[in-house]
Amino acid sequence: MLSESGATRWGTLPPAVVASEVIAVEHRRWMPAGSGVVFVARVGTADRPLWVCTSFDELADGARDDVAARIEAVGLSVFEAHRLRDDFERMRLMFQSVLDTIPVRVFWKDLEGRYLGSNQLFAEDAAHDSPADLLGKNDYDMPWAPEAELYRADDRAVTKSGDAKVDYEEPQTTPSGTMLWLQTSKIPLRDPEG
Repeated sequence: MLSESGATRWGTLPPAVVASEVIAVEHRRWMPAGSGVVFVARVGTADRPLWVCTSFDELADGARDDVAARIEAVGLSVFEAHRLRDDFERMRLMFQSVLDTIPVRVFWKDLEGRYLGSNQLFAEDAAHDSPADLLGKNDYDMPWAPEAELYRADDRAVTKSGDAKVDYEEPQTTPSGTMLWLQTSKIPLRDPEG
């Protein structure tokens, strides 16, 4: 995104480079800028443009190709990192949407018993507005604190054995203080390192 002042999403272009000049660059260009030079290169795609613009003190003509190649390589790496981050965010939002649509409570914890995520129904059962509100909390921080040690013992047993504990009943204290019984399943999830 370029403006007439040279402002972009990634910062402001040097004064020697205005939006119309940058848009006209097909691949790369060195342009004079005061006592130095400005290198401009397009490293994005047609649907996702990204321009790399860097200013230098005067460079010898022979050094320009080497410097340009290095700048373009860095620019492509940055572009790829932004693309991967956006792809990951789209996948994360889709995953959360699926979790929030299913009519069961879902959560996951780390080995220390801290919540790493949940769906919306589970967050609401914990008297929170959003799954993000649970991140880093444990069962002692929840309305069901009276059952925290029971839940943590189940978590440790499942983690240690590697076997799922499926369709069993357990008590839970609600935010209003009443007791109810849940049908629960706990399944160990492992990352690539085990």
